[in-house]
Amino acid sequence: MKIKHICKQCNQTFLAYSSQKKLFCSPICSYKGKRGRCFVKERISKPCVICKARFLSKKTLNRKFCSRKCFNSQQITINKTCRTCKQSFSRTIRPSELTKQKWIFCSNSCRNKLHKPKTFFGKNAAHWTGGKHLSPQGYIAVYSPGHPKADRKIYVLEHRLVAEQHLGRFLKSSEIVHHINEIKTDNRPENLYLFESNSAHIKHHNNPKPLTSNLPKIQPC
Repeated sequence: MKIKHICKQCNQTFLAYSSQKKLFCSPICSYKGKRGRCFVKERISKPCVICKARFLSKKTLNRKFCSRKCFNSQQITINKTCRTCKQSFSRTIRPSELTKQKWIFCSNSCRNKLHKPKTFFGKNAAHWTGGKHLSPQGYIAVYSPGHPKADRKIYVLEHRLVAEQHLGRFLKSSEIVHHINEIKTDNRPENLYLFESNSAHIKHHNNPKPLTSNLPKIQPC
């Protein structure tokens, strides 16, 4: 059963169950009575710029309109010509944006065509080192644009390029080029041996035998 209680903060009467032992009528009075201050942000009355009606707003917000309807009523529609495709288009903006150099393009695709990001690859790159570098595995990689087996940085391992040059074809993914003297940077043709598969390459490492290069010699023109 609800009985009447008197709020300790505002001295107003309110109904509550007797078992609850409430001291305050609302959370606001509870904050004020227990902690000495209210945590609810205070609101002030402001006049709307469009309809002049007064509305409540927080002190920290710089609101000028009482509703979305008043906010949209002060927007204007302008017509502009796209700088790329030369087609006319319309945009709805606020009066404060008239002086800004906005809405030059009708779409993102037109903007990207004119302002294409400058990307430099190969010899035009700032970190160009001559087209060769040492891979993390210890092999020499060569810049090879257009190669079907090139990695995402357009580099191919040099010993595979040497083998392809002597064979006159591109190597298969299953074929392995082995360094006979185990020096990964020695890519002389006489130091390279071609295995048909990775399993044959592993068998050789498990049971090494003397090898001689099986690459054919390049025929002079």
